[in-house]
Amino acid sequence: MVSRWHKNIKQGILSFGSSHKNKFKEVYTGEQRPIHIVHPTKKHTILYKPDVYFKTVGRQIYIFEILESELNRDSEIIADITESVLTPNFAKLFFITPYNHKVVDKIIELWKVIVGTLDTLYREKLPKFVAAYDISRKEARNIKSIIKLLEKQSKDDKW
Repeated sequence: MVSRWHKNIKQGILSFGSSHKNKFKEVYTGEQRPIHIVHPTKKHTILYKPDVYFKTVGRQIYIFEILESELNRDSEIIADITESVLTPNFAKLFFITPYNHKVVDKIIELWKVIVGTLDTLYREKLPKFVAAYDISRKEARNIKSIIKLLEKQSKDDKW
């Protein structure tokens, strides 16, 4: 069951992306349109269902994962990171958490380990952008305040 906080954050992200058509060409939920991660020579496909993702005008993909029930499950965070990095045209990964600095630090550390390890295996450099934003339950009551927070973060982090 998804909480009111989670629903509001998701709606705020969707509204933010939809209001920036000059930057984000397409805005989807993973349930609505999963991302296909395809092996280059095999027929097997992984369907990745992030909470929300944007395709930029330049075809890059920005992925948003809203963590609430998964906060204390490293395996789910690791799966989100791994699936995002394997996504074609992946550029940026954003985690949204309820106000919890320990989780933010843990996310950044997991990102460094996974991307650092994969970097040594790939011939090409992987995108290095991950962000984790805390949005309190109080701030998430109003979708306009969520959009305002995302506007500020997008300017501060230059995305």
